[in-house]
Amino acid sequence: MGGGGGGGHFVGTVGGSGASALSGGTLYAAAANARIATDAGGGAVPAAQPAAQPAANLPRGVRNNNPLNVVDIGRLGPWEGQEGTDGSFARFDTPEAGLRAGAITIISHQARHDRNTVQEIISRHANTSPEAEQVRYAQHVARELGTIPGAVVNVRDPAVLPRMMRAMIEFENGRATADRYTDAQLNTAANAGIAHHNRPRNR
Repeated sequence: MGGGGGGGHFVGTVGGSGASALSGGTLYAAAANARIATDAGGGAVPAAQPAAQPAANLPRGVRNNNPLNVVDIGRLGPWEGQEGTDGSFARFDTPEAGLRAGAITIISHQARHDRNTVQEIISRHANTSPEAEQVRYAQHVARELGTIPGAVVNVRDPAVLPRMMRAMIEFENGRATADRYTDAQLNTAANAGIAHHNRPRNR
């Protein structure tokens, strides 16, 4: 995410078949993507579920209700449901609002910036991270999707996007953290993101 970059970064890591989450702060900062700012509005989401852990013990993305670590879009206007920023990343009033912003961001990587493979989408999403970490990130997501990093994926497919979101959340925050988001929440957010990108644009 930099001046023409992606929309998030990762603060955790998942290796092998288990989870190893880094919950103590940000590893890599990402710059805001001005083009994604036009995707900030529209689309209702269900009410949030209460957190089971004290906020201080949760990864940054979860504390911010922003599990895909979407950047704050600043002067270009807030995301729907955004209640502030932690300095780099948006803070949302509900997890669902953050998930919706994440879905819109992932679709933007493909629809607006012609990133079509798993590796291309992840490299854009985490473009301020070291290349080796981008590769690991893409390998994890591809494995969870049952494909390879160089495979083309259609992120507007409602059968693909929720699975990709969950895999990305696992890498960003840890597998145990990803499990706190239900399939219904991910499906709703994905469908809202797809509908948003399919609607006519007036700006």
